[in-house]
Amino acid sequence: MNTLVIVLIAAVLLSAAYVLYGRWLANKCGIDPKAETLAKKFEDGESSSAIHISQQSSH
Repeated sequence: MNTLVIVLIAAVLLSAAYVLYGRWLANKCGIDPKAETLAKKFEDGESSSAIHISQQSSH
């Protein structure tokens, strides 16, 4: 079988498994759209992605 066909079949199967497992997991555990995320719960007002020159370690 052509390699491209095998890769396409694998991609379709993995995509279908991802969608179906996600749907099953959502039904089993339940999703509360109003639930507070941990990022919001523990927000300290500082951005963790921006590192200032004065905060860099000297290693």
